[in-house]
Amino acid sequence: MYEENPYAAPESVSGLNPYVSAAPMPTDHFYVDGNLIICGTPVQLPAICIISGETEDLVLIRKTVDWVPKWIYVTLLAGLLILLIVYLVVRKQCKVSYYISRRLRNRKRWMVFSGFLCLAAFVMSLIAAGNYNLPPEVFVPLGIITFVSSLVLFVLAQQPITAARQENGVRFWLKGFKPAFFDQLRVMYSNPG
Repeated sequence: MYEENPYAAPESVSGLNPYVSAAPMPTDHFYVDGNLIICGTPVQLPAICIISGETEDLVLIRKTVDWVPKWIYVTLLAGLLILLIVYLVVRKQCKVSYYISRRLRNRKRWMVFSGFLCLAAFVMSLIAAGNYNLPPEVFVPLGIITFVSSLVLFVLAQQPITAARQENGVRFWLKGFKPAFFDQLRVMYSNPG
């Protein structure tokens, strides 16, 4: 039995079928494909928080999402400089404007701030252990804990949108959207008005 995608935007919103059209994606349209958004670059997503699905007290975020093929990391065997050069040559970029709730944005900012505090504590523990001949059994574990904590906080503070796939640098499949975003998107486009 044929079932329609409940998250798909209606034809009047999305325009041409992205799988049929060979032309570049229009930048004012996007399409839903499962848990991915298919779009051109640049794209402006509707005023819905991509994490919580909230529609009030939002902050606009502009982000350039890079896509590189997975094989690029093999060039690391040739050296970090070679990896960087190949990365800059083969990457494709998509400019995305999306919304996130102010509450979640502030939480991510606090995570970044806390990450820098943990990194500062790591550096201070290294300096203290090296300069004052303090017992390493205290400062080495403290340094490891603060360094790992800073890395975890920096990773958690990252914005979730990434490019899963691209075609010719004009059509991108973006991932990282939460189910609440798709639920609110379905409600928004089922009630045009």
